[in-house]
Amino acid sequence: NAGGSGEYGAQIYFDVHHALTADAERLHGTDPQPAARKQVGAFLSLQPWPQIADCYSFQHTPEAEKVKL
Repeated sequence: NAGGSGEYGAQIYFDVHHALTADAERLHGTDPQPAARKQVGAFLSLQPWPQIADCYSFQHTPEAEKVKL
């Protein structure tokens, strides 16, 4: 990692974190009370993650506005 030094062939890397949680309920017939509940979570750390110019040029474009979060 050249750390953005501007040297020829230098690559900038990042440590990228992603977290996700999901809640689930299991219902039994028409009873409004859930029979079971569970929460599951995951955390990922991706490194080294290279800086890719095409990924950043996608932001704030009409195509990016179509992505549902």
